Amino acid sequence: MQRLREIDILRGFAIFIMVIANYSPYFTDNPPVFLRLVYTFAAPLFISITGFMMIKNKTEKNYNHSYFLSRGISIITIGCLIDLLIYRIYPFFSFDVLYLIGACTLIFPILFNFWNKLKLWSIIIIFLLTILIQLKFSYDPNFIEYSLFTNQEINFLLIFNKVFLDGFFPIFPWSGIFMLGFALYEEKYKTMITKNIHFLTILFLVFSFLLVNSPKYIREGYAELFYPPDYLFILWAIAFIFLSFSLIHKINNFLFLDPFFKYLELIGKSSLFFYIFHLAAAEYIFSKMIETKILEKNFIGLLISYISTLIVMLVIGLIFEKLKKNKLPKIVKFFIGS
Repeated sequence: MQRLREIDILRGFAIFIMVIANYSPYFTDNPPVFLRLVYTFAAPLFISITGFMMIKNKTEKNYNHSYFLSRGISIITIGCLIDLLIYRIYPFFSFDVLYLIGACTLIFPILFNFWNKLKLWSIIIIFLLTILIQLKFSYDPNFIEYSLFTNQEINFLLIFNKVFLDGFFPIFPWSGIFMLGFALYEEKYKTMITKNIHFLTILFLVFSFLLVNSPKYIREGYAELFYPPDYLFILWAIAFIFLSFSLIHKINNFLFLDPFFKYLELIGKSSLFFYIFHLAAAEYIFSKMIETKILEKNFIGLLISYISTLIVMLVIGLIFEKLKKNKLPKIVKFFIGS
């Protein structure tokens, strides 16, 4: 299947922002509110794009349930390995982004049928359930983790809380954000969104103002404005995602932006690899450089680590482009993108 340049650019942009957002906790405890807003761009965009690609593959390739089952298990397994090998904690308690994507992939046939029957109402129902759950149960901003090789008493029941309520990416509302990608795939919704770009811009600016002035937690240094992912964040995310898809459709052929877009496209094609790569780099390279005073724990140190990572990603991306011209094993294609 031919790749969609606009999708690769948007996915690359999500990784571009995700890197600095995930490096930030190592260098600063309380970033300025503007950066907190910027950090918030990455996850909604990345997750909605994943939903877009899922429904595209289902519709155009007619994948069966076993495909989504095996892919979902693979993604969750990678999430577990990240917790075990990079963060050295027991898996599932963070319920980070790969757990969410893996879970949505596992239940994709259900979400797909839900969408086919109710269209936008299916997403609205998920968002309304989110509000009800958050009203009924208390959101815990503390990140409860259990380090490996310790004698801590582990409460496995907490996993249910993390999955549905207060993990980093709980099913409610993030499965609804995943399903926004379904709407972006269908032509009638894409046309509607593109025609209302000015209205979406106003909504985005208004909700951005409200979001940055709302009380939001910083969790373990992670400063995105979706802790908790309440109704205000949901409204902001809808406006931002729709505006992003609309804008890229209009500006992806602007010549003066082409070098930047080519870079984003390059890293967007191998997003899974670069997601894992930057987490490992932060934990095993830059955190050690801070400990040994090679890097200062300040904004300058953050910029140095960020820019150096972007350069390395460019080199790796170019290497991958050459490798992809050869016949590769499926598992390699899975990690570096086909």
